[in-house]
Amino acid sequence: ADLRKQLKAVNEELWVIEDDIRDQEAEQDFGPRFIELARAVYVTNDKRAAIKKAVNLALGSRFVEEKSYQDYTARK
Repeated sequence: ADLRKQLKAVNEELWVIEDDIRDQEAEQDFGPRFIELARAVYVTNDKRAAIKKAVNLALGSRFVEEKSYQDYTARK
């Protein structure tokens, strides 16, 4: 699949999640939906980091971003 399309899709997914979590915060609603959205940020950011790394490797970049924390999905 096209990495550019994948990156665009995951960015759009992340923007929706971020908008939704900000709405929950504005309402001071820190219940199950807020927790679900907060976790979705981690998972989606991990997907985004993997795509960005694939782009950098495909382009032969000398600078490949490495996350300093463990992949959230690897903890399960």
